[in-house]
Amino acid sequence: MISRRNSLQILLLACCVAAVPVVGSSAWAQTSNKAATKKAATKTSIESQIEQMRQQFQTQIDELQRQIRERDMQLQQAQGAAAQAQQSASQAQAQAAQAAQAASQASAQSSSVSTLKRDMQNLKTDAAQMKTDITSVRQNDAGMRENYANPIAMKYKDIYITPGGFLAAETVDRQRATGGGLNTAFGAI
Repeated sequence: MISRRNSLQILLLACCVAAVPVVGSSAWAQTSNKAATKKAATKTSIESQIEQMRQQFQTQIDELQRQIRERDMQLQQAQGAAAQAQQSASQAQAQAAQAAQAASQASAQSSSVSTLKRDMQNLKTDAAQMKTDITSVRQNDAGMRENYANPIAMKYKDIYITPGGFLAAETVDRQRATGGGLNTAFGAI
């Protein structure tokens, strides 16, 4: 590939070569016919050389333009690939954000599920305790019904003891001796 400096030199040389016929024809017009015929023969050989150089330069220019077009196409393809990569990266970021959000929702749901499981276990424990409490209340209730049926009776190992009889504790305090017992003879007073 031709460097930039070399291409500038080639273009400068091409411009100079293109200007030679214009300058040469005005200089030749001033010379005589004899010199013109002699120079006409050399002119044709110089012109053919110049024409060959023009064709070579044109070929080089065409080649350079082709290389520039190829480079432009490669650049456009690279830009397209970069844009596509950027789009893919943004899509990947969006998917990562969605995955993170789904993970946070899953962890929240997981914690909710574990909380629900713990609550269910507590409810089962409470239900078992309530069954035990209800059973004991029913047993106590049966005993209390029996106590209400026989309020005077005392229960001892499935035996009901009912106290009966009469118990009295009496005293008498007198200022004088009447000579009697507990019963007072009111005539003696």
